[in-house]
Amino acid sequence: MLFFAATGAASATTYNLPENPGDNVVTQYPDNAVFIRAEQDETLLDVALRFSLGQTEIVRLNPKVDRWLVKKGEIVRLANRRILPDTPHRGITLNLSEFRIYYYPPGMSAQVMSYATGIGREDWRTPLGMNRVSKK
Repeated sequence: MLFFAATGAASATTYNLPENPGDNVVTQYPDNAVFIRAEQDETLLDVALRFSLGQTEIVRLNPKVDRWLVKKGEIVRLANRRILPDTPHRGITLNLSEFRIYYYPPGMSAQVMSYATGIGREDWRTPLGMNRVSKK
């Protein structure tokens, strides 16, 4: 188990891509399971925001922790492993089931950046397929 303290909020988690092109599992920390101790009374959503995790993800990882009150000193489990979507490793990939975006920066072929995200609305489906942003 790895215990560590938060050093600040970050919007993305950067992973090194596996050396073997057939591997799709990336990890942020060398240990399989990563745990932190809450530094103050907070919510699981506060912890998720601090570590760039999604709401669904942190709640599933901590089924016995009250999502609305994590007491100071309570242990919270964090996600450490990601399975990269089976897509070309370039551009942006939105993984709907995981609520994550994977960004493969040009010129940085050995890294991928991952962001927690919300997608679509109940009455508007997220479009599937290959798309291109033409205007913002």
